[in-house]
This record gives sequence, structure tokens and C-alpha cells, in this order.
Amino acid sequence: NGIVLPRIWAMLTATHLPNSLWGEALLHVVTTLNNLPTKPLGLVSPHQRLWKEEPMLDDLRTWGCLAHVRIPPESRQKKEKLSPRARLCLLLGYGVSTPGYKFIDLVTAQVVTWKKCAISRRVHVRWHIRETIVRERIP
Repeated sequence: NGIVLPRIWAMLTATHLPNSLWGEALLHVVTTLNNLPTKPLGLVSPHQRLWKEEPMLDDLRTWGCLAHVRIPPESRQKKEKLSPRARLCLLLGYGVSTPGYKFIDLVTAQVVTWKKCAISRRVHVRWHIRETIVRERIP
């Protein structure tokens, strides 16, 4: 119906992320739309209609924004006191089978789902830097 695809295209274009992440963009768009009220449902969200409870809008985040994701102690390369405790990632969406947010690591290009994170609502990677970092690691 022309609602989802233009949003996916806009998100991929605005963030300069590769088209191979269209599936992640699709999940983010659908999750967001399902949590927002619509006219056909009488200004009730699809989530509210299905589950009979109001959606948690506080959890909605901007696709592609920067986040610092906590590294568990057992996964840290150095066990020293001043070793990094978090890694820089981009938000891809929300966990599907597990609660939390889905991220792509800017160093390893690994996709991880994690709850403990600090998501920046205002800071975004400069587009040309992000494009270089991500395109080198994601097919």
C-alpha cells in the first residue's frame, strides 16, 4: 500500500547504510508502525488492538543512531581495569526473539542483540565516515 517501502528507502538513503540491511530496516519500520495509532483503527495502535495494552513508546529509537553497547566481562579482550567496557555500534532495531535492541558493531560488523546500552538520540556518525566503515565490512 505504499507505506512501508518508501520508509525503508528513506531510512537506507538517509543513513547511507548498504541495501543489504533492508530486512533490518523493514523490521524497524513495521515495529514502529505497529506501535503508533492509526485512523482505520480509531486512533488505536495495532499493538493496542491486538494485546489490549498500550505500547511502550519510550522504547522507540531512531534507526541508525549511535550507541555504546556494554561488553560482558567474559568477552573483553583485556581483563585490565581500564580496558574498554563498551563498543560503538549502530542501532538496527529491536530484538525479535529476545528483549533488547539489535545493533551492528562498527568494528566487526557483527549483529548483536543487547539490553545494556547507551543510545544517543542526537549523535549520528558523519555520513561519509559511516558509509566507509560499514561498506568495507558489510556485503
